[in-house]
Amino acid sequence: MRRLEVRNISGAEGNERGATSVMVALLMVALLGFAAISIDVGKLYWEKAQLQNAADAGALALAGICGKDESDVGGCSNASGVPLELAVASSHDALSLVSNSVDKLANTATVSTRSSETGATPNSVSLWFAQALGFDEAAIGARATAAWGGPTGGAFAFPLAFSECALHEFIATSAAVSGKSWLKYKDDDDQLPCSSIYHAANIVPGGWGYLNPEADAPGASDGACVLTLDLTDTTVYEGSAGNSIPGSGSECKAKLDGWVGEAEANGYAEVYFPIFSKVTTPPGGGNYTIQGIAAFRVYAWKLSGGGTPETFEANSYPGCSGNCRGVYGEFVRMLDEDELTGGGGRNLGVTRPPSLSD
Repeated sequence: MRRLEVRNISGAEGNERGATSVMVALLMVALLGFAAISIDVGKLYWEKAQLQNAADAGALALAGICGKDESDVGGCSNASGVPLELAVASSHDALSLVSNSVDKLANTATVSTRSSETGATPNSVSLWFAQALGFDEAAIGARATAAWGGPTGGAFAFPLAFSECALHEFIATSAAVSGKSWLKYKDDDDQLPCSSIYHAANIVPGGWGYLNPEADAPGASDGACVLTLDLTDTTVYEGSAGNSIPGSGSECKAKLDGWVGEAEANGYAEVYFPIFSKVTTPPGGGNYTIQGIAAFRVYAWKLSGGGTPETFEANSYPGCSGNCRGVYGEFVRMLDEDELTGGGGRNLGVTRPPSLSD
């Protein structure tokens, strides 16, 4: 009877030894790669989030300081310590690196944050599992820019505009009289430095600066004596010819009645005036280039027309008689959060809350 017998042929058993070790070694590379992706990359995202939060908070804080007072040498500067304080507070190890860049011409504050870790190269964080693949560290940082400055638009009831030159003259004059003076549009003295701009009898018909609130004018609301301005584009706003209250007189007089009521209740009416830098004179009116928005507390005014509301308490404050037209009050600085729009425009006394621009 024949028997079948299995024998070891040519040492096949010995050839299979160590195969498992090779497979494990190969798989470990893949496992370490997945660990690097899941753990090290997660660490980088976590660090990036902290740095970005710190950069955002620092830029907003720095722009807020500059918006209140650009002359604050310690606060509104590249050397301000506020962004670093915020970065340290938001960092898990209080080691973040921070640099500031303040541009007062562009009204922007930029804060850059970079990672820092004990034992690691500056601007870098150490990696754990990726070291097995030859990557010991990774550089990581964040950046944020915030803008401050005046609003760039808004809806203006009773849109009376003054020149930038007149505003500067007013500030210089009022500084000597407790902050209050007449902001004049047309004066008996036509020799003032701004006479070619805003003493406008021979430039703008009627010598006045009412922006036209009629429906066919840019930004106008029909019949409401309201003009919506947008300083971010190149729109030139039409002026109303003459020095009488423009548009539908009853609506504009109603706005003045509102000023009267506010002044009688509070002692003054707080209003916004568009400020123009240039005016041209096509037939029948003027075209105004608006540069900014200024805030005033108005105590009295003398406009064309007789009696209230066109004229209010003008005789109580000497300095504007005869052909003089203007408002008596003080230029104020204020932070607007609701009435006006935009931000980062020219700061003429009215600023918006700082906002991130990138």
